[in-house]
Amino acid sequence: RGRRYPVCKETIQFARAYNTHLPSPESEKAAIKQKPESRDEHIDTYTNMPTIFAITPTYFRLEQKADITRLCQTLRLVENLHWLLVEDSFNKTALVQRVLNNCKVPYTHLNAETPQNIKNVPGKIKFPRGGAQRNAALAWIRKHVDPKETKGTVYFADDDNTYDVRIFEE
Repeated sequence: RGRRYPVCKETIQFARAYNTHLPSPESEKAAIKQKPESRDEHIDTYTNMPTIFAITPTYFRLEQKADITRLCQTLRLVENLHWLLVEDSFNKTALVQRVLNNCKVPYTHLNAETPQNIKNVPGKIKFPRGGAQRNAALAWIRKHVDPKETKGTVYFADDDNTYDVRIFEE
């Protein structure tokens, strides 16, 4: 097990005085006695929830694998989610495919290269970054998802951002 560091009583009292998120000793004891909550108890609440289609444009860079892995770890905690990851490249890459295979999130791996007339425009951005990739994912949804059968919502989740899982509960 991990190391345990001694904490003096004054430090704990100081932290409790200035941080309302620290539980009191009484509430800690009560929480230990409670039965742990099972995820299966809430399955009925998720069956009527709309599917969240998370669209993530990505492009090759040194931190790409770390960014996608971090986002994957968050999306794994979300019920009824389908991840559409779209690479800005001529072909899908093996690196992204390996991350997705290990992710355990329902996904669709797409690629859509940004047109050259939009890329590399010095001093001016004609088209928002990731626009071609987002549009490709929206086209995939329109083609493969029947709105009469599947209720859903679209969420644009960039891979270089960090998300609190509670945002998907709204």
